[in-house]
Amino acid sequence: MAEATERVPRLAPPIEVAIQTDILDALEELIELVKAQIPRGIVFPWENEITKRTELDFRPNPLFSVQLVNKGPDKVYVRIYVAEEPSVEIPVDPDETIGFDFKVAKIERMEFRVDVGKRATVKVVGLC
Repeated sequence: MAEATERVPRLAPPIEVAIQTDILDALEELIELVKAQIPRGIVFPWENEITKRTELDFRPNPLFSVQLVNKGPDKVYVRIYVAEEPSVEIPVDPDETIGFDFKVAKIERMEFRVDVGKRATVKVVGLC
């Protein structure tokens, strides 16, 4: 008994190359996206007494996540600057801990301030 063979239509070679190029470009973009979601494993510790406006700049290596502890004695106000997004000032009471985890490296800067005549010791641990 003879086997029936079915012919699969083939695309013209230039079209195949164009499709393969598109697939390769999409895969390269996907690889970059996945890499951007994997922390390098570098821990950034910082502790300082805040008596005036103080800024931490993480560029060119933005953080994925950050934990902040206000050790007091006074309230501290913090701004988290995320790539291309507006920031909001967040009050942090003494002995309060707050954390931010963006799952991608987006935290470019942090800014701290206290009310006039006040002070607060702030501990920050970030992951890049």
